[in-house]
Amino acid sequence: MKVSMSLTVSENDTDLCYNSLMRFSEKAELSKNKEISCPGIEDYIQPGVEPEITWYKECKPKQWRPTVLRTRDTLSIQEVLEDDIGNYTCELQFGSFLVRRTTELSVTGAKRLFLFICYVAKTQGAVKSDVGSPVGCVGSCVAAIVGFSVGPICCELRGHEIERIIGFVKNDCG
Repeated sequence: MKVSMSLTVSENDTDLCYNSLMRFSEKAELSKNKEISCPGIEDYIQPGVEPEITWYKECKPKQWRPTVLRTRDTLSIQEVLEDDIGNYTCELQFGSFLVRRTTELSVTGAKRLFLFICYVAKTQGAVKSDVGSPVGCVGSCVAAIVGFSVGPICCELRGHEIERIIGFVKNDCG
């Protein structure tokens, strides 16, 4: 039996375990699940032998949180966090060689939920909303929980709708 395959060999970037021009790319959404596979590694797995694939993040061994599962040639991230952004490298010993594949994971924000604390004259209340969605108060939004970050923000209201987020509060919302 004759087998042929193409192989590209290149040097790793300085101080890295991969060449940034040869990375795979994946996108994930905040708070969703994401599986990162070890692309093409099955070509190097011997039949009937359970592969010992090691995973690294940013080329360093990592103590994975309980919601990150490793199975055969896949890393499964349950509820993606912003901290999950980065380069994931899988590694397999193949004879006297190490075969590595690196995937760059970028994370996009899910449709973020905003909890605005609105102050209206002598009344105040909290409202969950998205930009452009109705809110139950009229006045100035002066603090918010935005996604996973908590911080004071300023926003403009148009009637009962949040017009736009101005940004984080400096000294005032002016």
